Amino acid sequence: MWVNIVTLADFLIFFTWGLLSFRFWQSFKRLPGKIFQFFFYFSSFLSISFFFIFLGDLLSLKLPLTIGLFFNILAFSCLGYLIFYLKFPNISSKYGFLIIFILGIITLSLVPFFPYLSGIDPKSGKILFWPHSLIGGLFFIIIIITTFPLGILFFQQGFSLKSPEEKKKAFGLGTILFLGLIVAFFYSLYFLLSFSLLLLFLVIIWAIIIISVTFFTQKPPSEKPKYTPPSYPKIQW
Repeated sequence: MWVNIVTLADFLIFFTWGLLSFRFWQSFKRLPGKIFQFFFYFSSFLSISFFFIFLGDLLSLKLPLTIGLFFNILAFSCLGYLIFYLKFPNISSKYGFLIIFILGIITLSLVPFFPYLSGIDPKSGKILFWPHSLIGGLFFIIIIITTFPLGILFFQQGFSLKSPEEKKKAFGLGTILFLGLIVAFFYSLYFLLSFSLLLLFLVIIWAIIIISVTFFTQKPPSEKPKYTPPSYPKIQW
């Protein structure tokens, strides 16, 4: 059975975020705190999202794609939570989650008015579906308004922290977020230019880099230390 190149890219992204969620889970178990907890949620939801997108491409179905977009909303809502957690400690972080979640649901509710676009893969003859350019653009905006400011916050924390280990973690998390933004840009490039081979090549390079960055910078301690919650603005690892 012929598998479309974009379908392979979807599977690789699903696998990559799944691997990252495992690393964040390890870190969270060793160092309980909101940062690793919500990065675990974020990467897990993204992995589930791309699993359904992969399934939709493989089976030529719209429903898995819609489910995948819903989990995408949950993933970036977790980043909204962390933005409020770090930047606005006196305001409930739940508002950050709810703002992004509501924006995402509004965007997803527009799908009936701006239906999925479709095309036929010339080699397999399968019908492929992808979001309308307006829907895709709105989702890309949601990705930008969550990953970019949170990435900046982690880089700022990285410069202010004194511990080399915490610096490495903060810079690593910021880099992971910007790499996530890059892969979203790759998909936008594909839908504009239809360079499927280029997309797969870029996703492979991206996967190697983001896995390397995560496993190098987010190493859980060999033993679970006695945990004392630090005071703001120090990041709670």
